[in-house]
This record gives sequence, C-alpha cells and structure tokens, in this order.
Amino acid sequence: MSHFVERRSPESLQRRALENVTRLLEYHRETVARWTQLAPPPRTVGIVGAGSMGAYLAAIEVQHGIPTTVTDGDRRVLCRLGERVADELSRELPQESAQERVDHLLMTSISLGPVLRSDLVIESIVESIAAKQKLYAEIEPQLAPDAVLLTNTGTMSVGRLAAALREPARFCGMRFCQPLRQRPLVEIVRGPKTGDRTLSVAVQHAAALQRMPVIVSDGPGFLVTRLMLPYLCAGVDLLSVGASPAAVEDAALRFGMAMGPLRLIDEIGLDRLLQYGGQVSPMLGDEEPVYRLLVEMVKHGRTGRAAGAGFYDYPADSADPPVVSREASDLISAAVEGQENLNDHALTMSLVLPMLIEAARMIEEHRVSDPRDIDLGMLYGLGFPPTKGGLLWWGDNLGAARISEMLRPLPRFVARLEPPPLLHRLARSGGRFYGSP
Repeated sequence: MSHFVERRSPESLQRRALENVTRLLEYHRETVARWTQLAPPPRTVGIVGAGSMGAYLAAIEVQHGIPTTVTDGDRRVLCRLGERVADELSRELPQESAQERVDHLLMTSISLGPVLRSDLVIESIVESIAAKQKLYAEIEPQLAPDAVLLTNTGTMSVGRLAAALREPARFCGMRFCQPLRQRPLVEIVRGPKTGDRTLSVAVQHAAALQRMPVIVSDGPGFLVTRLMLPYLCAGVDLLSVGASPAAVEDAALRFGMAMGPLRLIDEIGLDRLLQYGGQVSPMLGDEEPVYRLLVEMVKHGRTGRAAGAGFYDYPADSADPPVVSREASDLISAAVEGQENLNDHALTMSLVLPMLIEAARMIEEHRVSDPRDIDLGMLYGLGFPPTKGGLLWWGDNLGAARISEMLRPLPRFVARLEPPPLLHRLARSGGRFYGSP
C-alpha cells in the first residue's frame, strides 16, 4: 500500500507527466521525419487574401526566409500589407531587420498570376463555402503541376470545399491555433481524398515555420476546436447552475489550464462562437442555457475583448486585469436556472471531463491516427497543463472506471454527456487510451 501511495504522490505523478510530454515530443519529431520522405518542401509560397490572417501568414513566412507573394482584390489592403507585415515582424526582430526582410521576401500582386506560380498556395479569404469554391475553380487550372493548395479555414469541411476541385488529392487544410503567437500547434486537415504527398508538403512547411504540425481527419471542429468547445460550454453552463465567474475561472487555472473558459470565450468572440460553434457542439444548440446566455450577452454588445466587453470589461489603454462588470453579472444572474453547491473539485472536473469524453469519441471515430496526437493538440493548441501529461495520459492515470464514477455526481449538464462505448469498454477491461508507463 505504501508503494502505491508513493508512486501516486503529486510530485511523482507530475514528474511522470513531464516525462510523458518529453516522449510526446520525441514521437512528434519521428512522425514529422517520416513525412519528409514523401516530397520536397515548398520553396515559394503564395497567399490569396490579405486580411488579418493572411497578413499574419505572410509575416511568419517572411520571418522564416520564405519568398512569399500575396494577392487581394482590394488594392488599398495590398498597399498597406508591407507595413503590417513589418509591424508583426518587429515583435521578433529589430525594426531595420524586419523591414529588410519585407523588402527582399514579400511581393504583392493585384492579379492571381504571380501567386499561382508558387510551390504552395494558401487560401485565406472570407469564410464562405461559395466564395472559396468559386476561387478554387478559377485558380486550379493555373496552378503548377506539382503545386499544393491549402485552405486556412477554421470552420468548414475540407472535403466539402474540395468538391470544387478536379484534383482534390493536392488539397488539405492548414489551421493555426489561437492565440496565434502563443500556440505552436498547426492542424493539418486530411480531406477524404487528400494525397500523402500533399500532407508531406503541408507537414514540412508547418515545421519550417517552427510550428508543430499534427494531422487530423476532416470533421466538425477538426481537433482543437472540437475539444475546446466542451470546455467553453461547461464554463458557461456552470454559471447557469449558480457558480460565480471567479469560481469557474479559478477552477480552470488551479487545474493548470493556460486560460479560463470565460476569458477564452472573450478572446474568441461570443458572436463567432455562436456563429460557428453550433456546427460542432450540441451544447450550443438553441435550446441550451449556454446559447441563451451568449445570445443575451451579444444583444447587449458584449461580444468579447475585441469589442472591449464580454464576460469581462477591457478598458482601452488599461494595464489592469479585466474585471467582470455589473452588466455582465446581471446578465449571468438572470440566466441561473437552479443552484448546485459544487466544491472546487466538482467545478474542475465539470470543466475537464467533458473534454475527455469528446476525446474518447474522436478516438472511436478514427479522427487521429494515434491517440498521442490528441494530447499534442491539447498541450500545444489549447494550453492543457504539461504537468498533467496530456488529456488522455491524465485520463489513463485516473482510469476509465474511476472517470465513469466521477461523472455521476457532477452537474446535470455533465451527466447528460453520455460517455462513448470506448470509455465503457476500457472501464470493464482496465484498458488505457494509450500505453503510457
């Protein structure tokens, strides 16, 4: 018995968790190395769309020495692009060096031709299936024979977008995670007809940008968004059963999450969450408490940090931490649908276990080739604490039987998240999500 207690002591468990993170990184290096054998890396990049994401993509391409050509239908946006890219680069480089890189490596064109001569073309236009498919139909005949086409969509099916292409094998998704400067993960999204050569080019390119590529199969939310939404929705659901915003955020931060769910919702934008989240999570259905509270917040102009107000207020030019305003507190109070007295542990598990349930579903659906890819996504795309070793590794150390028991006394919104058959099978057999020692 004493051996069991020693092995499971917090210090021992944390050490083993960090050792698992090291093993995950080695697994990732080996995976990337295998993909490099299938195709040469791209030497030049073209970007269609010079909006905020297109400009950021141009900046990181130039930062890493890759000749980049950008096109946009708005000549004024193109005229300002060099300045915007230099400003972004100046976060990492001296201003003079940043401007020198822009002068030597960044080109702009009002026409598509120069962009389409690139080895790799990245589409970063408005999130509209019709607009994207129209663009693909126009540019595909002009691409170089070995060129690869990527979409930067965060919300749309790669397979559905590829329906406009005659050669869908050379098309895949490449999604960067928010906040862009803090999350190194890049999701390489395999469509139903994406070829291995295309994946090789995309993986190598993400690695050349010093990002962490993880391949995930096409599906609502891909990997990170699909696992993030249960966390965000659980945070709002806890408000509806009487938990205070401070208690919800503290529960997440105490577990080790990089950001609490309410603050993260503000960063994403409540309006964006409503617009796209319902396509991924049933917890955002229009009959759900989460949906109703978010709608009320948006009606009152509280759409998130970009608007200066969401769950928190963000005064302009203030260095003080954001605070929950009286208006937000009143809206939250009006959304309470019954009080549940939850201790700190119940609050934390109400936030974390919904993510674990969704991760188990992803394994069942074969959305990733290896469960370790889910843990990489959580650690480097969502800010899951390294001291927990990864979401699935943490779950393995709890054990599936214990997880099933822990779900029962939690609030009703967690209780109705029916664990997938995989969790029941593991509970019966004593099996693990993956074979961590």
